[in-house]
Amino acid sequence: MKILGVHYSHDAGAAIIEDGKILAAVNEERYTREKLYWGFPKNSLREVFNICKLKPSQIDYVAFANVTPGGGPQKSFGEANIRKKVNDLISNTFPFIVGSNSYAKLYRNLYSKFRRGKSVLNYLKNIGVEAPVSYVDHHLCHAAGAFYTSRFDKDTLVVTTDGTGDGLCSTINTVNDDYSLNKVAFTPSFHSPATVYAYVTYNLGFSPNKHEGKITGLAAYGKPQRTYSIFKSILNVNDTSYRVNKIGYGRLGAKRLHILMQNKRWEDIAAGLQKRFEEVCSKLIENALKKYPKKYIALSGGAYANVKLN
Repeated sequence: MKILGVHYSHDAGAAIIEDGKILAAVNEERYTREKLYWGFPKNSLREVFNICKLKPSQIDYVAFANVTPGGGPQKSFGEANIRKKVNDLISNTFPFIVGSNSYAKLYRNLYSKFRRGKSVLNYLKNIGVEAPVSYVDHHLCHAAGAFYTSRFDKDTLVVTTDGTGDGLCSTINTVNDDYSLNKVAFTPSFHSPATVYAYVTYNLGFSPNKHEGKITGLAAYGKPQRTYSIFKSILNVNDTSYRVNKIGYGRLGAKRLHILMQNKRWEDIAAGLQKRFEEVCSKLIENALKKYPKKYIALSGGAYANVKLN
């Protein structure tokens, strides 16, 4: 069975897998020369067929990453598009509703009706791909990528954490007897610790979702005790879910956090954030292991690009 995978969001790209083996995987940024390119991965689609020497008609299934359209590209965090501005407004007007599990489920069900990618579907049809199309949950993609390449057996806990994807920022998964993944807990995007990390990245003058590694490195030069109380009051864990308190969400959340960080040294801000970030991410896994004892742990999502956390 040959599956064509398509990602039409940030880090856009394409891949072809045959019976569980990756034949080709290409990121669009390699061709556009635009880091973390967001949009139609036309060059990637062409290249994966060239690499595999396959005809489009040989594809059995097409899988799109994400079941919702996402927020869309933007030039910078501070210059939000209309969709993000509306989301910020709703999130900060009704924080207790938006931060609830019920809202996350509603968001996923509603926004799944507005998927993007028609241009990709038309392109695939024009080049001869007639295979059925599926849309795969963002965090299921993360979890599958971690577990199925880990070589671990069923005695595995699979944890994902990132900024946002299909309305969630984290999932906890166990493995069924047939090696399928079973989501047993999740956290809505509103409560993402990775997003708070992005706010600090932005407030210190860097590009969020791109330069978080600079904050991780800067943390080594600071004294976490000087700012730790700020981040302890913001970042927390409730059982097997993250909880972000006090600051809100989006651009307004970043502004509120900026006020709390006034008169603090950059390296101390980074150090306090890093310390608390490690604590809450580790605590979530610790709590999950108590509920679902497993021998192995597989991790995925942007948060685990933080090498110090790992």
